[in-house]
Amino acid sequence: MEQVQSNLSEIYDETPVNYQVSADNGYSTDMNTEYLEQNGFDGYISSRKLSREQKKYNLSDKPFAKDNFFYDNEMMTYICPLGQPLYKISEYTYKNKSRISHWTKECKTYPMQLFCSKGNRCRVIQD
Repeated sequence: MEQVQSNLSEIYDETPVNYQVSADNGYSTDMNTEYLEQNGFDGYISSRKLSREQKKYNLSDKPFAKDNFFYDNEMMTYICPLGQPLYKISEYTYKNKSRISHWTKECKTYPMQLFCSKGNRCRVIQD
């Protein structure tokens, strides 16, 4: 986002108020969103899920793909397509990026568990 600001400063003496900026989903981070907000930009950055929907990514072939899990902001947890919550279990850093793991062991009792996770494991979602 700072590079965008730098590029704009070469074009404009003063960046117009509420300037609109768009980017692909690779730029969809909290830090970039905060930067846009703090600097008065009207930003449009696609999420991974929206990008796949726009590309008509067929999730019906994979009903338990991550994009079919709903994230509940209030509960701070994922909800599987069958309604089972996956709770936050850990936070860690991978390749200098903060990651959060969500999971549930309840899915071991569901008949669809073999389609949702590999082998005898529980479903884990990482963000």
